[in-house]
Amino acid sequence: MGFDQVTLADIAARADLTPAAVYNHFTDKAQLLFEAGRRALEELTAGAVGSLAEVRTAGEIAAGYLSPELASQRRLLLQLHQASERDEDLRAILGAWHRRSSEDLRPLLGPDVEDPVAVLKTFYLVLLGLCHLEQLDALAVPPARLTSCVGETVDRLLGGT
Repeated sequence: MGFDQVTLADIAARADLTPAAVYNHFTDKAQLLFEAGRRALEELTAGAVGSLAEVRTAGEIAAGYLSPELASQRRLLLQLHQASERDEDLRAILGAWHRRSSEDLRPLLGPDVEDPVAVLKTFYLVLLGLCHLEQLDALAVPPARLTSCVGETVDRLLGGT
């Protein structure tokens, strides 16, 4: 059952909770999915660097997206973005998160970046692409080499060395 078909009551039943318990914390399923996605993003970042405040390079963030133990978080982020295409409320919540988190990422931009908004949007698109890692099994690359290559690429993208 996908995002469009599921109700908060369905989610509550699956979690062995009452619908009222879920509604006490979330106004609708878009807010619930976003919160799950936000936590997945935090776990992906923490998998690489602990917290965004500790990040020194964009490559460290990308490394979190490539961590094998974070496959379920990658799948959740894909679902979040796919659902936001069909749900206006979720799209607005996700857009607000992207704008806020972009401010946290600005210190990672090199001094010569001419269009920071375009560079940050490109970075987010690369990260979203990394969520497809399991779907690219046909392209065999040693994990350490992939992490290194992705890290070098995103660091160059953000104007790093």
